[in-house]
Amino acid sequence: MSAGTTPVTLPGGCYGLQLQSSGREFNAKPGGTVHVPDEHLSEVQASNAAQNGIISVGLHLSIGTRRGRPCTRHGCNFIAQAWSDECPRCGAPTASKESI
Repeated sequence: MSAGTTPVTLPGGCYGLQLQSSGREFNAKPGGTVHVPDEHLSEVQASNAAQNGIISVGLHLSIGTRRGRPCTRHGCNFIAQAWSDECPRCGAPTASKESI
C-alpha cells in the first residue's frame, strides 16, 4: 500500500472505481482492491456504494479460529466462533465440537 492512499475493496465482478467529480478511474481485477489517494477519500466514503456497504473503504481485519461452535437449533446450521456461547444468527445456544 502506498503512502497517502486508502484501500477500497470492490465487490465481485466489479473491475474498478470511477470518481464522479473528476472522472479519474482506479482499476483492479474483479472483486479486487484499489488504492485511492487520500484526497479523494471523502468522495468515495460519501458514495452510495460505500454508504450501502457495496464497497469497503479502509483496512478490514477478520479474526477467526479453526474450530467453531455449531448452532443447536435444527435447520440453522451456522458455525459460530469458538468463543460464542450463542448463535449470532438465531440466538440459540451453541455446542462444542466435542459434544456432537
